[in-house]
Amino acid sequence: MHPDDRDASEHELRTVGPDELAALEAAAADHGHRVVRLDLADCPDKQVLLARASAAFAFPDWFGHNWDALSDSLRDLSWLDAPGYLVVISSPEAFAAAQPEIWRTLCEVLSEVERDRESDDVPWRAVQTATSLP
Repeated sequence: MHPDDRDASEHELRTVGPDELAALEAAAADHGHRVVRLDLADCPDKQVLLARASAAFAFPDWFGHNWDALSDSLRDLSWLDAPGYLVVISSPEAFAAAQPEIWRTLCEVLSEVERDRESDDVPWRAVQTATSLP
């Protein structure tokens, strides 16, 4: 099957409200997992998105600022070692509406990394907030 033929819902991020997010963050803290926040408020394009991801994950200087580099870096994270990861995408609504193809690709990358990390027995979850959070 060609990747474009897959059901788009296969790559959608789970949407969580404030209460569920608080519970996920508490569970992550209880297990020593790292919580990484990627804020997409006022994010205009792919370049800024990748720069924000680089900052949020403290990517090394060699990060290539493209989808392959994002995918590879998220699968490694040796510089951000933890027994598991919770990635919280906040304020995604406007970005997803303005940049639907870029948003879809980001969700695909995050979903694929989540599947790969789970097969390596590393808890890794990416969620999006239901609304902008403080």
